[in-house]
Amino acid sequence: MSENESSIDNYKLSSCLSQGRHSQVWEANDSGSGRTVALKVLLPEAFADKEQKQILKLEAKVGKSLEHPNIIRVYECIVSRNHAYIAMELFRAPNAKVQLVSDKASIQRRARKLIEQTAMALSHMHERGWIHKDVKPENILINKSSEVRLIDFSLSGRPAGSLGKMVNRKKKGPVQGTRTYMAPEQIRNQPLSPIADIYGFGITVYEILAGRPPFRSPHPDELLMDHLKTTPAPPSEFNDNITAEMDQIVLKMLAKLPKNRQSGIDEFLSEFRNVQIFKESLPEQAQRTEQEINEDKLKDQDEGIASRIDSRLDAMRTEALKKNPGSVKAPEKTKSKVNIKAEPIEKPKAPAPPAQQQPAQQPPQQPTGQPPQPFPQPGMPLQAMTPEQMAMHQQMLQQQQAYYQQMMHQQAMQNQMYPQPGMQQPPGMQPPGMQPPQMPPQPMPPQQQQPPQPTAPQATQQPPAPDPGQAQPPQPKPAPPQEQKPPEKESEGTIMSIDDMEDIFKTLPDV
Repeated sequence: MSENESSIDNYKLSSCLSQGRHSQVWEANDSGSGRTVALKVLLPEAFADKEQKQILKLEAKVGKSLEHPNIIRVYECIVSRNHAYIAMELFRAPNAKVQLVSDKASIQRRARKLIEQTAMALSHMHERGWIHKDVKPENILINKSSEVRLIDFSLSGRPAGSLGKMVNRKKKGPVQGTRTYMAPEQIRNQPLSPIADIYGFGITVYEILAGRPPFRSPHPDELLMDHLKTTPAPPSEFNDNITAEMDQIVLKMLAKLPKNRQSGIDEFLSEFRNVQIFKESLPEQAQRTEQEINEDKLKDQDEGIASRIDSRLDAMRTEALKKNPGSVKAPEKTKSKVNIKAEPIEKPKAPAPPAQQQPAQQPPQQPTGQPPQPFPQPGMPLQAMTPEQMAMHQQMLQQQQAYYQQMMHQQAMQNQMYPQPGMQQPPGMQPPGMQPPQMPPQPMPPQQQQPPQPTAPQATQQPPAPDPGQAQPPQPKPAPPQEQKPPEKESEGTIMSIDDMEDIFKTLPDV
């Protein structure tokens, strides 16, 4: 079938649900009846094969003869000159194999309903005189409400009677089935009875409970030999929560000889309904769903971007916040009052008391367990910041870097215009990467009047100021007199190099 076709006969195709080696399954709308169906359409290569057409007709014949709530319903089968397809019930649910891979715990919570409904579907098939021959998790659909549908009757056939056994001995066709779930008599190409479905169903039950099939092998021949000769380990060996009674039932289903298994699906159902599957009951699906909803709400309140950032980047940013606590502190949202606390590195215009009073006046905005300020606070971890705080912080860092470069350039110009031979600046005080290209790493602070302290490591201040007269050239830059204690509080900020800050700018996400 061509992917460009939008309709087949009176069926309008909407989306492709799955694709196999010989066919595709489409969601389609029947313009005649108005119902939505699943349309199984043969691919062009299979459509040219007469045998594939016969298999499609057989599958439709078996499906039409079955009427059970746990078996997929077949409406019609059309084989024409241009198309060959089956219209059947649309059951929106993934198969059990997919769910075993994605969420094994969810399948095990619904194991009793899944196993019981599948067994009842097989019992109905056997009563109508059919053997499925391909019972496996891929052919069992189960939705969130634990409703089950048995599908795919392409290998189904009639059980062999006494006359059939004689015919089959003379004429044997190719062995058909899935190696992981084939019964020993099916592998030997012997006449089959409904007991063969018990073996394949037993492998399926084993996989649902243990999370894996009893036999695994990368070589197909070795896998078939395991079915013929190897005694499987009990499911409890892979899941210690399985009861010993359930182990016995499953191992009985996997007996090598058909006579050693249950005599029929009804006997299995009788045994299964009288045992407990798990030693400890698993939580209900509704409780788990409620927990997932609560977790999702908490994740929505938390910063979603922070959860996807590498822990190494998070550690770098935390270290940067410790070294530059003032660079992440800002006042209220109002644009007219934005006094970036990065100014301790620019110029110490923001004393500590007013910076602490402004956040206290802000109303609480987000109940994240942090102090209710809309802007990032000193030492605030990345996970605690809201997207708005993250954007504000990134903007402040960029402004700080630009201002820092401007100040360093002005400092270099001042040193050229007003050289001060008596000043010697300790190494390491100049942040690498920010000094002018033709100047030594000796940043002159614009405020040299009052910093007699030798340990003022601020990038725009230099501790040695021997002569107050020599501090007059930087006087064009106004400097508030209260500068002694704030530089000590932010002394760690000058140790951080701008190269490190640029790495942080690159790694921070766009908010």
